[in-house]
Formats: sequence, C-alpha cells, structure tokens
Amino acid sequence: MKRIVAFSDSHGAYQQLEKAIEKAYADGRVDELLFLGDGVREWEQVSTHLPYQYPQAATRHVLGNNDYGCMGVNDILFEVNGVRMYACHGHWMGVKTGLTRLMYKAMQHDAKVAFYGHTHVAQIEEGNGVITVCPGSVRDTYRRTSCAYAEVCVEDNRQIKARLVPWD
Repeated sequence: MKRIVAFSDSHGAYQQLEKAIEKAYADGRVDELLFLGDGVREWEQVSTHLPYQYPQAATRHVLGNNDYGCMGVNDILFEVNGVRMYACHGHWMGVKTGLTRLMYKAMQHDAKVAFYGHTHVAQIEEGNGVITVCPGSVRDTYRRTSCAYAEVCVEDNRQIKARLVPWD
C-alpha cells in the first residue's frame, strides 16, 4: 500500500502546515506529500527539511492563484502503485462553482484521482470513475471547515481509499 497525503491553502500559516505534516507522519508512513497551492512559500520552507526527516516520501506541489513569484507548475500528472493521479490548485478549473471541468481533465489523462485546492472546503466526491479530493485549508481562512490533510491510499491491487483527516 502507498499513502499520499495532500495539503492546501496555508496562506502564510507556516506553523499550521508544519503541524499538519507532523500529524500525517504520526498517523503512519507517508509515501507522497502533495501541496495544492496558495502557500508555496511556506511549503518550500517546510519541505526543505523533509528529505532529511522523512527520506522515503516524494514531495510535489502546484501553484495556486496567490503564489506570485514562486517556482512551479499549474498542474501535474503522476502515478502511484499503477494508479494515475492529476493535481492542480483548481482556480482556473472553476472548482468553486463545480467539479465538472476538473473531472473531465482527469478523465482526459486517464487519472482515477484528481486533487485540488482553492475552495478551502474539505471534501471527497466520486463521479465518472474519478475520485476528487480537496483537503480544504490547513487553516480556517474563510470560516469554513478546516482540515489537517486529505489522505489517499492505493493498495497493491490498485484499490483506492480516500479520507479527510480533521484537526483533533
């Protein structure tokens, strides 16, 4: 089994992002760490020491609409345990008004999981053979439900399980 942990929208909350990552590792082995934008500066700070602390985890990130001047890409496609995954921040996919464009983009790339941020609302939905996963925000900037992280586990037989992990 491989475990992917996703975070999003820290918006300057360096300590909360760091605590969320620590919580994810306290909950078990992490194989992939994914940051979905709007906080790439603090992600870069936190992730510089991750290879030394947690050498087994791959780290990836995408840019959000508030990541001005940061290095990175708008979306990525990657594979875990034979399952293709797509990730973006979601602002240019219109995720605040619906997930249709995100799902079709994932389907275009034969991705079974589509990660996104931007909405600050933690949720997991399934449709058209795609599981969409938004970890919400590591801090509650819009007075909506905040979430520590989202977790996707991919079994060796390619079975996918997704869940949201709230703050204690």
